[in-house]
Amino acid sequence: MQALDVIDRIYEAALIPEKWEDVIVTINDMLGTKGGVIFAQSEFGTSFIATPAGRYYFQRFMDEGWDRYNTRRERANRLDHAGFLTDLDVFEEQELAAEPLYRDFLYPIGLGWSVGTHITTLDGDMIAASFDGAFEKGPIPRKTVDWLDSIRPHLARSLSMTARLRIAVAARIADGLGAFGLPACVVNPRGKILAANTLMQPLIPSILMDRGEGVACGMGQATVSFRRSSDKPHRYRAADK
Repeated sequence: MQALDVIDRIYEAALIPEKWEDVIVTINDMLGTKGGVIFAQSEFGTSFIATPAGRYYFQRFMDEGWDRYNTRRERANRLDHAGFLTDLDVFEEQELAAEPLYRDFLYPIGLGWSVGTHITTLDGDMIAASFDGAFEKGPIPRKTVDWLDSIRPHLARSLSMTARLRIAVAARIADGLGAFGLPACVVNPRGKILAANTLMQPLIPSILMDRGEGVACGMGQATVSFRRSSDKPHRYRAADK
C-alpha cells in the first residue's frame, strides 16, 4: 500500500470515525511494529485508538505506573521537533539499558524500539502517536521515520476534523431537542459549554453558568449531579483486528 492510499483512509476516517481502527492497524502493519496508539485531545474531549497489542502494552504501562519513568516522552518534549522521533533521537544507545522504562518494562516484554510524535494543531488540539517495535528487529529505520513524517500533517488535520464533526453532530442534536421545546446544550468532559440551542441560550447565565471550573446550575444539587456524571472515566477504543 502506498502513502496516498493511507492518506485517503486517514481522511475517510475523519468523516467516519469508526474507520480510525482500520487506519492505525494499517499503519502498524506497514511499519512492521508490534503495536500502536494514537491520542487526540481537543475541547470536545480525549480519544484513544489502539491496535490490540498496543492496548495491552499501554494498559500494563499505566497499571504498573511506568508513566512516572517515561523519560522518553520528557526528552522528546524538550526537543520540540515537528516530526516523528525514534529512541536514538532522544537517547544515546548506551543510555537505554540503564533507563528503568527500557530495562524493567520494555525489554522484558520484547519491546525497546519505538517511533512517535506530538502535534499541537492551530485549533489547539493535542495529538500524540506512537508505534512500538520488537527489540530483536533493531532500531526503527530512518526511511520509516521519513514515511511517517509524510503522513503526519494529514493525521493532525483529520483527527481535528473528527473532533469538530463530533461537536457539529452534537449541536444538531441539541437543536433537534429544541424542536420538542427542550432547552439543550453540548458540554465537553471538562464542563465547558460548546454549543447551546435557541431555547437554552436565554438561560445562560441566569440559570446555567459557564464558569472556568465548568458549567454550574443555579440549583446547587443539579451542579453536583452533573459534575459527578461528567467525572466518570471515559473508555478508550481499540481495534478488533
